[in-house]
Amino acid sequence: MTFYSHLFFGQDETMFQKGQFQITVAFSLMPIKKTNSQVDFKYIDGDQNVTYLVDSISANYNLKKRYFANAVTIGVGYFITDNIRTSINIKPYLNSFLSNKAKNGQVYGVQFDLGLDYFASVSDDVSISFGTTASRIIGGFGITSSGAKNKEYLVVNGNELYDNDIGFHIIDNSWAFSPTIGLHYRASSNIILSANSGFQMTFGRTSRMNFAGLQQDETVKWNRKEYNNADVSLMIDGTKINNDNINKLPYKFSGVFFELGTIINLNK
Repeated sequence: MTFYSHLFFGQDETMFQKGQFQITVAFSLMPIKKTNSQVDFKYIDGDQNVTYLVDSISANYNLKKRYFANAVTIGVGYFITDNIRTSINIKPYLNSFLSNKAKNGQVYGVQFDLGLDYFASVSDDVSISFGTTASRIIGGFGITSSGAKNKEYLVVNGNELYDNDIGFHIIDNSWAFSPTIGLHYRASSNIILSANSGFQMTFGRTSRMNFAGLQQDETVKWNRKEYNNADVSLMIDGTKINNDNINKLPYKFSGVFFELGTIINLNK
């Protein structure tokens, strides 16, 4: 009789169980809140007292409004009870894989998430989840790419960069907290189709510039630059960016996000 009951009701087992591991793969629309803005940038690699020819790099262009950036999500999850899951996810933005030149005017980066979710069953094959996510966002923005015109190299922080594709970028890092909601459908015994959304709120933002290019030995040299440095000028809509007004930068990693993906239950 026990054997017969197990056979008859075998399809009614819960979608998720305590001790269960998962792998998640998803396509994500992440918030960047890029605004319609005029960008004016200039860098000068010396003054009248230097013994070499001085070069200047400049860029002037308009940004178009954009709310989202495309990303992929890869993560693992573990159910500490039948209803509560912890998870770790990594979300590289697809713009991160572009060349220096293609990154110009683009927001890019990678995000690391630590999540905690509660799952409730709607039916045998459908469940909803409510949770919170804490995130570290390592972001970037491509200002321009160029090289020296008056000599073989551009001088940055005393370093000689022999490169016609020096990347002039912003490194923009922040923390985030997100309430989330999800809908999950069991397509098979161990494959779950998932849709998630949330509202990402950033805090603890830090920002600086980075000029990266090849040295004479063909090694890449990263050069940190502060907005207050005398040899650089970044203007957004006529306002000069300095170390104290980074909130004027024409993008922000805050807002609504969406994800569509697949969850694989490993031990079913």
